[in-house]
Amino acid sequence: MTGKLVSLSESGSSLLNRIYIRKGRMVDPWKEDEVLVSETFADAHGLSPGDRIGAVINGRWKELHIVGTALSLNMFFR
Repeated sequence: MTGKLVSLSESGSSLLNRIYIRKGRMVDPWKEDEVLVSETFADAHGLSPGDRIGAVINGRWKELHIVGTALSLNMFFR
């Protein structure tokens, strides 16, 4: 599978990329291996909170823990 990694604002105040958690919880900012995945991506690949996926980040393999599925609220303004 192929995905796109997007970072979240530390302050959480960005209106442009605000997210809505559908299942699970928000990532813990102190844990580097936690991720949210889009609900569409999760449904297409049979993923849910608690699952682990691997990704190549900056040329290195990293195992990531899915803690939630989410929608981006900017989707509703397109």
